[in-house]
Order: sequence, then structure tokens, then C-alpha cells
Amino acid sequence: MRYLSAPVLLVFALSSCGPQAGYSGKNGASAVMAHNAPENFPADSLLEGVKITSDTSLSFALYLPSSYSSGKKYPLLVFFDPHGAGAFPLGKYRSLASRYGFILAGSNNSKNGLPWDVTGSIADKLMNDLKSRISVDEKRIYLAGFSGGARVAGLAAMTREDVAGMIGCSAGLPADKKITRKFLYIGIAGDGDFNLNEMNMVKYSLDRMGFANALMVAEGGHRWPGEKDMEEAFLWLRINEMKTGTTEKDEGLISTAEKFIKDRAQANVKSKRMLYAAAAYARMADCLGGIADTLPYARTLSEIRSGKEYRQEFELQKKLAKEEFELQQSYLGALKIKPGAWWEMEVARVNSLMKASGYEERMMYKRILGYLSLVLYMNCTAALNEGDWPRAFDLINLYSLVDPPNPEHAYLMAVVYAVQKNPERALQYMEEAAHLGFNDTGRMDNDPMLSSLRMLPAYPHLREKVKGAVTPEQ
Repeated sequence: MRYLSAPVLLVFALSSCGPQAGYSGKNGASAVMAHNAPENFPADSLLEGVKITSDTSLSFALYLPSSYSSGKKYPLLVFFDPHGAGAFPLGKYRSLASRYGFILAGSNNSKNGLPWDVTGSIADKLMNDLKSRISVDEKRIYLAGFSGGARVAGLAAMTREDVAGMIGCSAGLPADKKITRKFLYIGIAGDGDFNLNEMNMVKYSLDRMGFANALMVAEGGHRWPGEKDMEEAFLWLRINEMKTGTTEKDEGLISTAEKFIKDRAQANVKSKRMLYAAAAYARMADCLGGIADTLPYARTLSEIRSGKEYRQEFELQKKLAKEEFELQQSYLGALKIKPGAWWEMEVARVNSLMKASGYEERMMYKRILGYLSLVLYMNCTAALNEGDWPRAFDLINLYSLVDPPNPEHAYLMAVVYAVQKNPERALQYMEEAAHLGFNDTGRMDNDPMLSSLRMLPAYPHLREKVKGAVTPEQ
């Protein structure tokens, strides 16, 4: 894996989820119920639908490490998936939980599109329930989220006094909320992720505010991190527990973290990816500073940064950052005036450049297409809400051209046909959405714009298709 620091200040990307408002955090840690004896949940088993005691309409997925015993206290890591798939990240990282002794939980109800007061309440009820029913070390409560879920985790970390830190994946902190307390923060984003620029800015802002924080940039796009990337985040949290005095110094764990990051840094040196190698050495020097001898890594970092390969990569990143920003601004203007034929040629041009360019250029173009996908989603939903059906139709067609694997464009086209009293065509597009991975039956059942679709005799069968759809990782 290749890793990149934040050598240049880049522009913020757009939010990964819709506008949210109205959560103050007043129902947070202070509202915790009296602790009961820990319940007898099975260890090393993934439970997908545990009901929250205070509100049985809400549920969560739960994984206890293989070493779990109710007589001990364990660190807790609570996940927020943008689609409310609480079990998905737990299944992905359960081996890490057992290796490093974490309890994992994942909300089945927090998802993109909900207002802040709703997501905040879901997070509060979930965390308070976990603290009352499981043997949690309350000094070691962490959150993790991907995309819009990272913003939910960020909201809770910014407002709850019992949150020690968080892992933010592919999206930053809520932009409209003020940070009033410090917590550990480690961010992870893919080098082809349209929110990479934002993650770099979060790193810059937290550095200025004196936060203990880190940023890993891995290969890939907008998705939950791979296991190796998440393992480094687990280690980073455990090492920082020692640095803050929350846990005792563990020489074995320090050696594990040191070897893990060093191996990754040296792999990047071997493949001549010096910017990524420098980032790994910098993270190691910063993370282990104060509890291990980091002078050799600081020297290696200085040597890398003074080298020709590093300087060339640094200049290339600066050039691409400028080009990316200019393309973003150009495309925003083009959305208002350019016809569909122009966009067909432009998207084909970008896809052609992605195939012919070097790696860093390909990732830049991938981020551009991801950015366009997000902008189009927001414009499509705005046109639908305004009842501008011709505009919505054109935008959704462009959305499908820019981001073919995304099921959202098929769902939105189903909405267009449903409101125009053509439920048969709506059915066809909803089946396409299911084929692409759309599986949110709750949204389909409750969307007022799909009322004509729900009246069809074929709707129950469609619902079963949607329920069984598998959402692909992007």
C-alpha cells in the first residue's frame, strides 16, 4: 500500500450526505442510565440485530472479541455506515478486534440523509445502551465512520465527553458544527477518493488546533478501508492510549506497531513512492514519539525529503491539485450551460485520459469523476424536490454516464417515472437499481414520490429483490 501525507493545502470537497441540522448533544453522556450487570452475549460471534433497550425500534450489530469476559473491561469501537449496514464493517474488521481486544458495534439505523437531531439521538441511545449492557472501559470509547457515517461519528466525538477518539474514513468532521473538545483523530482516505482534498484540510486544521491526529492515504477510491489500513488505525489508537496514560506501556505492542509501519514505509521506498514513504515515516515518528526511540526514523524522513524523487513527486502533486481544482470549477459552470452531447464527449475524454496517464494522474481523474457524481446527485435531488422533471431527467442521464455502477441514478429515474404516473417504467428502473446494489427497502417503502409504484401488484416481488440486493464496495 502507498501512503501520502498532506504536502499541499487542497480545497474542501462537498459533503458526503445531505444538509443536516439541529443537534446540540444535550442528550449525550450525561443521559447514561445506571449501569446494570453486563449481559451474557456470546464472544467471537457477529450478532446482526441487537435491539436497543430504551428504544426497540433501533438496533445494532455487535461483535465481542474471542478473549471477552464480563469480568474485564474492553475498549469499544462503534461504527457508523452511511447505509445503516451495521454488520458490514464488523464483519470486515472482526479479526482485528480479536487481535487487539476491541468490542465492535455498528448502528443499523444511522444513515445518510437523516437530520442531525435524528442521527445524534440514534448515536446517543446506541452508546448509552452499550455502556449499560457490555463490559466497556469507559476511558477507551472510540467511534468510526465511513463517508456520511464519518460525519455522524464526528458529531458524537465533538459533543460527547465520553468519546476518547475516532477513525474518520473518506469524509471529514461536520462543517457546520464547532469543535469544543479534544479527542484522538485518525483519518483514512483513498488516493482516488473525491473527499481526499477535504481530508487533507481536516489534517491541517487539527494540526493547528493541537490535536493528536494522523492521516493515512491508501490506494483506492471512496470505500471502507482495507484491513491493513484499518489495522494501522487500531494500532495508532492503542499507542496513543499509552501516551496519554490511559493504559500501561506495552513494549510488545509498541514493537508490533513499529514493525508494522516500518514495513509499509520500506515497501514504498522499494517501489520508489517516496512521498508515501515519507508520510509513513512521519506517522511513525509522531505516533511513537515519547515512548520509543524515533530518532532513526526522523533521520530517514529528512533524507527522503531532501531526495530528488521526493521533490519531483511533491511538485507533481502541487500541479495536479491545481488542475483538479480548475476542472472542478469548470465542470460546475458547464453543468448550467453545456448540452448532453458535450458531456458525453467530455466524460469519454476523461475516461480515456485515465487509461493513458500515469498513476497519480489517473487518481486525479478518478477523484474528478467522483466529485462530479456527488455534484450531480445533489443537483438531481434538488430538481426532483422542485418538481423540475425535464431538468431532473437530463441530470439523471448525465449522472448514469459519469457513475454507471452507482444505483442511485436508477433509483432517481424510477422516482421521475413514478411521479409522472408511469409506474411500469419506474418498476424497470427500480429493478436496475436493485441489480446495481440498492437494498434500502425502508427508503423505497416510505418515499412519497414512489406511491404509484407501490400500488403495482409486482411491488412485493420487487421489494424482495431489493431486500436481497448486495451493495458493492466502491
